[in-house]
Amino acid sequence: MKTRVERISYDYNADGIWVSPLHEIDSDADGDFETRKTKYLNDPLNLTGYSQVLKQTETDLETDEQANITYIIGRNKIALITVKNGTEQEYYFTFDGHGSTRVLTDLAGAIVELYAFDAYGNVIGFDPSTALTEFLYSGEQFDSKIGQQYLRARYYDPATGRFNRLDPFFGNLNDPPSLHKYLYAHGNPVNGIDPSGRSLAGVSLSIAIGAGLGALVGGAFSYYDVLLGGGTHSDALGAYWEGFKMGVVFGAILGPFHYLAIEARGIIQILGIVGALTGDIFLGGLGLVATVESFVNGQWQQGLFRGTTTIAGTWLGIRGIAKAKLNTRSKPNTHESIQELHGAVRNLADETDSLYGELNVYN
Repeated sequence: MKTRVERISYDYNADGIWVSPLHEIDSDADGDFETRKTKYLNDPLNLTGYSQVLKQTETDLETDEQANITYIIGRNKIALITVKNGTEQEYYFTFDGHGSTRVLTDLAGAIVELYAFDAYGNVIGFDPSTALTEFLYSGEQFDSKIGQQYLRARYYDPATGRFNRLDPFFGNLNDPPSLHKYLYAHGNPVNGIDPSGRSLAGVSLSIAIGAGLGALVGGAFSYYDVLLGGGTHSDALGAYWEGFKMGVVFGAILGPFHYLAIEARGIIQILGIVGALTGDIFLGGLGLVATVESFVNGQWQQGLFRGTTTIAGTWLGIRGIAKAKLNTRSKPNTHESIQELHGAVRNLADETDSLYGELNVYN
């Protein structure tokens, strides 16, 4: 009894990004395999914030026949250009509010292919193995050979709504769905996407935490500072909101630097340490100048308050950096930290983008 045999192997680069799958097919199980190799040229630094495929080259290793697909990318994929047997075709992407590819059109605007999916990304009414593009549900790459979506850090199986591996992020005790190690988009794929295959963590979380703490500390500091300087309650409230806003800005900037100083590796860790130290010393210097100014003006209570908070804040910041274990050896998570930071900033900007509306992005 003859049985079809298929073998698939994958190659990844140093950053853990998929670069070259090898597909072998023995249609009658006689030991003679037809082999096709696909190579992906990836761009890790682009406007999407995540590594993207720029060119896809599929080669039949038996006949050396090649087919190429080149992608044009802005903040999302714009178009693809296919070249096969000397014939070039150009197609344009149309996405829905979830970021899923719904239509491919030609140069004349005529519809070439239509795509539909259920909430979890299972295809409806078409065969993904024959589609003109691999970038389908949520605009991400679907591997039709194994029936799973490639999301960089992990593979996602739309049939089960689960990832194939554990999420390295522990989770947030105040957000129970984040504690599930395999759940896709917190179990809410209608309102969420997960382009990196990891839960919301790392640099993204450090921005949020830094901004939140900065807002609370900045607001409270400014409020009491004005009161101790002889200001009215109304003046203090006005200062509170100014301090709140400045705290958000400085916290969101310094938070990622402190994160990279502790969690990153190689040159990225060094940049994180330098950035965190520079920020802490800069704020400490401003606090010192303000302290001296208060004493010169005879505002002793305000001066003591400013001096105490300046020393405490600077000491805590530098102490946290001092705990970082310097590791100058490059590791994949070094580059991932930069990509995560880029993606986090882009995701914050997308909150006001009407295309995505209230879509949640889990990194």
